Amino acid sequence: MLVSEINIKLTVLGQWGVGKTSIVNTFVGKDFPSMYIPTIGSNIARKEYQLTDNRIRLNIWDIGGQRSFNPLNPVFQ
Repeated sequence: MLVSEINIKLTVLGQWGVGKTSIVNTFVGKDFPSMYIPTIGSNIARKEYQLTDNRIRLNIWDIGGQRSFNPLNPVFQ
């Protein structure tokens, strides 16, 4: 019997080209990218867990590291 659903938002921030998207993709079970493609804006990945009677939904926001996206950083602090 499902008792509760827990939604968690995790934001990944950092400089461009350091591997944020590669880490997120690997964590959610996608293939490790073979070539660098910069994230424009943001990508959202989801991973779900069933822990006893709780469903946990982890929403991972991968924010592009280019300077033009720096204004987004305070939104997630």
